[in-house]
Amino acid sequence: MNKPNVDKNALLRFIDANRAYSIEWRGDDVVVRFSPNTPEQMSHAPLGEPVEHLMYGKEYDGRIYFFTFVTRSSLGETKTELEDEDDPVMLWLKYI
Repeated sequence: MNKPNVDKNALLRFIDANRAYSIEWRGDDVVVRFSPNTPEQMSHAPLGEPVEHLMYGKEYDGRIYFFTFVTRSSLGETKTELEDEDDPVMLWLKYI
């Protein structure tokens, strides 16, 4: 499958060590949430309001594949359908 993906156990270890992230399971469906909360990250937030990133995916054979990336902020919501494994919005996965 040609979508951004990561080893399930590596992702769980990363989320456990990075409290700005959380994961929710709905059967094989997965939602990973990230809310930037450091002063450096918050300085880029629109109107100084919190931003939430949601990554929607599915678990297959020990890997999590992501299909959609959503950002919610005081400016509204944007949704990106992830096209391939090297989608720029998900390159952070390669570092965990």
